[in-house]
Amino acid sequence: MQEFWIIGGGKFGRRAAETIGRAGAAAEILIVERDARRCRRLKDSGFHVIEADGIEFLKNRLVNPLQKQWIVTAAPVHVAYEWVWATLSDSFQIEPFAMPAELTCQFPNAMRGAEGQWYASNADFICPPDCSESGSVCSFTGRKRAQSMHAFIRHIHAPGVKIMVVRSYQLAPGVGGLRPRDLYEALHQIRMARPSFILATACKCHAVLNSFNIKSNP
Repeated sequence: MQEFWIIGGGKFGRRAAETIGRAGAAAEILIVERDARRCRRLKDSGFHVIEADGIEFLKNRLVNPLQKQWIVTAAPVHVAYEWVWATLSDSFQIEPFAMPAELTCQFPNAMRGAEGQWYASNADFICPPDCSESGSVCSFTGRKRAQSMHAFIRHIHAPGVKIMVVRSYQLAPGVGGLRPRDLYEALHQIRMARPSFILATACKCHAVLNSFNIKSNP
């Protein structure tokens, strides 16, 4: 039986749980949500829910790269980046820096987020919620995808900055998931190859990216 941890129990988290549940394969689905009222509504609808902050939950429960859970990110934050920050904060200082314009100008349909992160997308339209992300052709437009975003970002030339990409894999229509081993590989690279990083989470079409410096605590 596959196990799924859905981080965030809002509109997108609930839809992810419903979609995975309809996919047919045996699945154990856990929604992690910090809002008590939202948790009660989800429990009343029959979902398995833990009332907790999603990043703290991952910090405490994601302890081994060989774990088999799929991590579905449905919270309004860059979950991989926040997990790295939380995991390393006891030993390292992480300091965000503004991503250089010579990099952001390479991102397709780039948009800056409210907390300094950047978003990139192959699409200049709102994707349907049940996108299959299959093959090299956009399921909505029928046109060939310009590039696979995770591979494109991984190969951007960024002098003095190491780019790490955690790939989001399609689990069900409109639902992507991260593998623990990929998160731990990013964590290992960041810990060993300081100081300047861009960490991205990306599927074939979309990405969220954060830039930061890291140094040991004094």
